[in-house]
Amino acid sequence: MLETQWDRRSQQLGILSQFLRLANSNRGEHAVFATMVEGAVELLEAEAATIALLDREDPSHLVFSYTAGKVADTLQGQRFPVGQGIIGWVVENDLSQLVNDAKNDPRFSGTADKSSGFTTFSVACAPIKSRGKVIGAIEVLNKKGGLFTDSDQDLLNIVVDIAALGFSAVPIKAQGPVKAESPLVQPPGLEKRSQSDLPQVCRNALLEGINEGIMVMSPDAVISHVNRAFLTFLRKNEKDVVGRKCHEVLFNNPMVCDPCIKDDILNAAKDDPAKRACKSLAMAGRSMATVASALASKGGDPPAFILTARDTTLLDRQVALLKAANIVAGLCFSGKSASGQADMILEELGQAAGASRCYWFSNIAVENQRIFARQVAEWCVPGFSSQEGDSRLERTKYPKRWRKKFAKGWFVSETESSSPDNAISKFKSEDIQAILLIPLFVRGKFQGVIGFDNCKSMAPWRAAEASILKFAVDSFARGLEREKARQEQQDAHKAASAVSLVERKSLESVALKDEDLEEKPTDEEVDVETGQYIFRDRVALSQHMEVMGEIVSGVAHNFRNVLAGIISNAQLIQMKYGGLNGLDRQTDALLDLASMGSDLIRSILQYSRPDSTGDKSVFDATQLLREIYQVVSKVFDKRIITHRSLPDPLPVYGNRSELGQVFMNLCTNARDAMPAGGRLDIRASLTLEGVQIIVSDTGQGMDMETSQAIFKPFFTTKEPGKGTGLGLSTAHAIVKDHGGEIRVNSKVGKGTTFTVLLPLTSQAPVAEPVPCSQTILGKGEKILIIDDDQDFLSPLADLLKEIGYFPRAISSAYMGIEEFAGWKPHLVLLDRNMPDMSGSEAVVKLLSIDPKARIIIMSGYDDVGPDALEDDVRNMIAGYLSKPVELAKLTQTMHKAMGTSEDKA
Repeated sequence: MLETQWDRRSQQLGILSQFLRLANSNRGEHAVFATMVEGAVELLEAEAATIALLDREDPSHLVFSYTAGKVADTLQGQRFPVGQGIIGWVVENDLSQLVNDAKNDPRFSGTADKSSGFTTFSVACAPIKSRGKVIGAIEVLNKKGGLFTDSDQDLLNIVVDIAALGFSAVPIKAQGPVKAESPLVQPPGLEKRSQSDLPQVCRNALLEGINEGIMVMSPDAVISHVNRAFLTFLRKNEKDVVGRKCHEVLFNNPMVCDPCIKDDILNAAKDDPAKRACKSLAMAGRSMATVASALASKGGDPPAFILTARDTTLLDRQVALLKAANIVAGLCFSGKSASGQADMILEELGQAAGASRCYWFSNIAVENQRIFARQVAEWCVPGFSSQEGDSRLERTKYPKRWRKKFAKGWFVSETESSSPDNAISKFKSEDIQAILLIPLFVRGKFQGVIGFDNCKSMAPWRAAEASILKFAVDSFARGLEREKARQEQQDAHKAASAVSLVERKSLESVALKDEDLEEKPTDEEVDVETGQYIFRDRVALSQHMEVMGEIVSGVAHNFRNVLAGIISNAQLIQMKYGGLNGLDRQTDALLDLASMGSDLIRSILQYSRPDSTGDKSVFDATQLLREIYQVVSKVFDKRIITHRSLPDPLPVYGNRSELGQVFMNLCTNARDAMPAGGRLDIRASLTLEGVQIIVSDTGQGMDMETSQAIFKPFFTTKEPGKGTGLGLSTAHAIVKDHGGEIRVNSKVGKGTTFTVLLPLTSQAPVAEPVPCSQTILGKGEKILIIDDDQDFLSPLADLLKEIGYFPRAISSAYMGIEEFAGWKPHLVLLDRNMPDMSGSEAVVKLLSIDPKARIIIMSGYDDVGPDALEDDVRNMIAGYLSKPVELAKLTQTMHKAMGTSEDKA
C-alpha cells in the first residue's frame, strides 16, 4: 500500500514537472492550455476537464476553448455568460471551488450537460490568471472511484499557478486551438524584416514590452541592438553592450565559442527550423535560457541573427522544489518514521526553497483562545545561526490573523515590512526579512507548521512555490499519521502483553501446589458449580478491567464517531439516491450494522465497568435473534449455510443489548470453527425450564478438557493475536447475571452446540421503543455545527442542508465561537471533546456571548456513568445526544430545543 501511494505521488510530481517545463518554454499559450487540460484529467484521476476563457471581443462571455475527456469535442467553442454555472461563478468571484454534489449546488446550470450528453456529478474548479487578472477557469469533472478531496484542489491550484508563469504579455484570446505556433517568441514581423529594418524593428520590440531578452547581432556576431529586459539581466548599460561581440558580453570570453551555433543555423536545411539553443546564462543568482535564429536577408547578403533569452530562474527553482517534494514523499511513504527523518526532510525542503532556515513547530497548548507551539526540528544554511537553543521558541504563539488562515488550511507569507503587528520578530528572531508558514494537518487536525525564513532579502515566496511546498508538507503529514497509527497499535499490544503477564503471575501466585490440595479453600472462595477459585478469577478480571476500563472508553468514543460518519453518509445516500437499483436495501443494511455496532460498544462499556449496570425490561427474544440472523446471514462466509427456527413471541426479562452480545458472540465463535464452511443453526423454544436458545455448528468441535475450560477468563483455543479469551467468559457472566445458565456440548469433528437457558416471565414483552420516524424539515433555521471530526461534520451538514436547514460546519472550537458571535445561529450542535477546547468550556463561552443560546452536545461518550457530563454544564444545554444518532431523532431534539417559531422570533 505504501509503495502504491508513493508511486502515485511520484507520478503526480512527474506530470507537474513536465508541465512546469512546458509552461516555461516558448511554445505559446495554446500548448500550455492544451497540456494543462489533459494533465489535469490525469492528475486528478477524473473523467473530463474544460478550460473556459474570456471572449476577447465580449468579456462578458466565456468560451469553452480547450476540452479533454468524454464528449469533449461537443463543447468546443460554446459561449456562455460570465457567472453562469460553477465555472462561471469561479471566474466572476476569483475563488477556487470543490463541489462533490454538483446537481444540488445552486450555481450548477446543467446547460453544458444537456448539449453534450455528459453527466456531471462532481467538480473541482480554479480560476486562471495572467498578470494577476482572471482570464478564465479550468474545471475538472467526476473523480473516478470517489469524491474530490482538498489534495485534489491543491494539485489543481498548483497547475494554474504554474501555467500563469508561461503566459506572455500578449492578451490571451478565447478562441479554439490554433493549428500551429512558432516555438520562438519574437516581435511581430521581426523574422520577415531585412537587416536595414533592424533599428525600427527593435524599437517596436521595446515598445511592445516583451518580457524576453532580445539581442540582434550582425553576421559577424557584433551586437547591434539589445532590449531593456536583456540589459536588466546583464546589469549593463546599452553603451557597454552595443558594438561588442556576443561572446565578450555574455561569457566574458575574448575568443569565439567553439563550436558557435551560428554555423549550425546557416548550414540548416530549408525544412529545418533555423533555430538553435545557445549556452545558458547565469548571473547574480538568476539564470536564462537562450535561443538563436537567423533573420531574413535581402538578395545574397549574409543574414543577421537574433538571440532570444528567457529568464528560467523560477523554472529552475520550481523544478528543484518538485524534486524535493518527490524525495519527501518517498521518505514519508517508505515505512520509516516520518518524525525520525524530520531533519532530512527539512534540509531537502529548505535547500529547494532557497530558505535561510526551515523548521518544524508543533502545537503544545491552547490557552485563552491562543495556540502555543514549540520548535522541534530545524535546518539552516551554513553561516546562519541556529535557533534551536533559543528559549523563546519553547513556547511561542501564533497571531490571531495567522490562526484564521491556518484554520482554513491557508499558508502565511509575510515580509518584515508587511507585517502589521511585527508578528515575524515576535514569532521567531529579529534577523528574518520574509517568512513562509505552511500549516500541518494530522488526521484533519491542525498540529503545527513547517516554516521557512529568508534572512537574505525581503522577497516573499511566490504562490506557485508555496503550493508545491504545501504538497510536500501534506506528504509529511500523511507520514506522521501512519507513524501515529503504528504507535497506537504498538501501545495497545504492549498494554495487552502487560495485562497478560500480570494475569499469569497472579494466577501462578495463588495456584495451589499438588501437595497442598488437601487444604480446601473456604466456601466463600469456591464456586460450587464450576469448582473454580473465585479469588483467582477475581484477581485476573480485576487487573484486566483496571487496564481495559481506562482505554475502552476512549476507543468506544472514536469508534462511535466512525459509526456516526457511516450513518450520516448512508442517510445522505438514501436521501439523494433512494430507490436507485435497490440502493435503499443496501443502505438499510449499513444502518442496521452501524446500529448493532453502537449497541455492541455500549455492551463493552458495561462489561469494562463492573459498577455499571444496564437497564432491564421484558422484551421479545425472537425479534432480537431475527436481527442477529439478518446480520450473520449477510456478512458471514457464503460457504456457511445459516438456518433459523424462531417462534413468536418469547418474552425475556433482561438487558436486550447484553443478551444480544451473548448470541452474537456464540455465532461468531461458530463461524470461526467452520473456516471451510458448514451449517449454523439458531433455534429458540419455550420449555419447562424456561426460554431455551440454541446456537449450533458443524465445525471442528472440542474435546472434553477444552469444553470444560472455555468459560474461564482469557482461555482461548485461537492462535496468539486472534482471540482474547474474553468472549465466552463475558457471555457466561451476562447469562449468570440474568439468572440463567449456558451449557456446551461438543465432539471433535462433529461440531458444537451452545444452549442458553433464561428464566420464564409471566409479563408480556414490552414494545420496542420505536425510533422517531418523522424527520422534521427545516425552514431555513441557522444551525452551527462545531466538531473536529471531518468524517462526521461534512455529511451531517449536507444532511441538514438537504432537509431545509441552513448549516455552517466549523472544525475548530475557537473558530466556531467567533462564527457564533457574528452569525447568531438558532442552534449550536457542539462536539464534547475537541483538541483546542472541551465542549464544557465552549458551552460557557457561547453562553457568555448569548445567555439564550440553544446548545445540543453530540458526543461519542455516554451521558451516564463515569463519562457523564458535569451537572452544572448539563443544566446549561438544551440536549445531549450520544453518537451515532438517527436523523429523525436529531431533528426532533433540535425542534424541541429551538421551540416554536414564535419562540425563535
